[in-house]
Amino acid sequence: MKDKRKDALIKLLKDKNEQVRKSAAEALGNLEKKPGLEKLIQIMKKGDKTARVRATYALGKIGKPGALAPLVSALNDSEVEVRSAAVRALGEIADSGTLSNLIEKLDDDNLTIRILTVEALGNFPDKRVTDFLMPQLKEKNIDLLESVIGALGKIGDNKAEKPLMVLLSHPEPRIRSRAALALGDLEV
Repeated sequence: MKDKRKDALIKLLKDKNEQVRKSAAEALGNLEKKPGLEKLIQIMKKGDKTARVRATYALGKIGKPGALAPLVSALNDSEVEVRSAAVRALGEIADSGTLSNLIEKLDDDNLTIRILTVEALGNFPDKRVTDFLMPQLKEKNIDLLESVIGALGKIGDNKAEKPLMVLLSHPEPRIRSRAALALGDLEV
């Protein structure tokens, strides 16, 4: 019975309507059974770009343990959209076993991937992440810098206090504002 539902939902991952595709991905994530997981993994390997993106989001909904390896693998997909979906999914799951894989994406050639990676790393309750994000505070790209500051604030590690204080005098108002908010989020 559940296999029929999964098959029908997997077909909907290619629907013309975005809301239908999102609903199908969410429903697949809710079913959380191994056969559905295996089908999603096959789509990740052989599907077109759109199907792989949808399957990646569905795997993110399933979460640990079976979905982690395919999501880590998707971090190296040739398509930016699939890599983006994998970064987002792994950030939502925030499993410490995937931390090193995400940290590698801080050096991705694509700016969007780097920004999403910083945002994903901000979800990890691991103070070691601070050490990987602090060098990113020298970033010239304002969007990326703003994401780094936000992630440091979420993590709340006091090691970020001094560099954030320096950013209070940054020429860009968005950076000063974000640094002020992040300072308020650090541990007391």
